[in-house]
Amino acid sequence: MRISMVIKNMHGGGAERVALSLLGQFIDEGHVVQLVLFERKGELLDDIPKAVQLIVLDSSPALFAALNPLSGLRKWMQSLKRWGDADTVVCFSYKVNIAVTLAGLMEKVQTPIILTEHNVFSKDIAERNILR
Repeated sequence: MRISMVIKNMHGGGAERVALSLLGQFIDEGHVVQLVLFERKGELLDDIPKAVQLIVLDSSPALFAALNPLSGLRKWMQSLKRWGDADTVVCFSYKVNIAVTLAGLMEKVQTPIILTEHNVFSKDIAERNILR
């Protein structure tokens, strides 16, 4: 199976560590894995397994990247439409989830997209104000 994992960068947070753990497990199970970063940043960059194909979009996971047909995200999503580029896409964090889902809709990508959220939900809700 070909698996594409999409994350903003490789700063040392929990989502990045989960992504690294999954990358290693998928490789051990014989899957072909692609890691798509919006930014080539973070202290965990050196921990990315050598067997992983690394793609850097050089943009932010924002609405503009999802709507702009010339963005790195949209160009990468276009590549998913070619036969065999990915069997599934796994996204990490709400901004990445939104950008990838919207770009996938814009490009009419048929590849399944798995959305994940990595946070302390009770803390996130407690910190929200009434306007948010």
